[in-house]
Amino acid sequence: MEGFAEVTEELINEYLSFFGKNHVFSDAERTLLNRNWTQLVVKKNERVVTEGQKTLLWVEKGVLRIGKKDSRHEGMDCVCGFAVPHDFVSMDWFLQAPEMVWNLYAEQDSVLWRLSDGVALVLSDKVVLWDKIMTRWYAHYVKRLWMRNCYLCEANVVKRYRRMIEWEGKRLQAVSLKHLASYLNMTPQTLSRIRKGEDGYKT
Repeated sequence: MEGFAEVTEELINEYLSFFGKNHVFSDAERTLLNRNWTQLVVKKNERVVTEGQKTLLWVEKGVLRIGKKDSRHEGMDCVCGFAVPHDFVSMDWFLQAPEMVWNLYAEQDSVLWRLSDGVALVLSDKVVLWDKIMTRWYAHYVKRLWMRNCYLCEANVVKRYRRMIEWEGKRLQAVSLKHLASYLNMTPQTLSRIRKGEDGYKT
């Protein structure tokens, strides 16, 4: 199945709603966007994009996990973010950091829409349209990054967990314990004890 044009008007409006009222698309821009997406169905823990690949994704269903490690490829990825339904993910921006290796995996079975490399280049030439997409996406990403930095500033692990639950609890319900612990920069054992209220970790 190729392109939003073959899906439903409701689905098109869902992804366009990400941009809000201040990012209105002309009919020509909307047509260009809607005809150039390919659906991806990925299984839990499957890598979504090949390392080094530049792409723009929109999440219809499921949860994606964004991880990073240094260029030596040692150890597990440090989880630095998640994408949930109605989120965009731009690996193009992430992969501009040569000293880091960025990986994108499905945290659970997911349905995605991918803008191909060739089409992304076409859209890049249409400066106004590309700016609309990337400006909104970047604002969204920076907000999430700021939120996570606020968690990590809390030396007290319980307060770190509480702040995340307050801001993102429902959004991250489907995330596994070990990946949520990595996101909060604590061990899975510590996070498990916080959840259970054990060993002095009273929530």
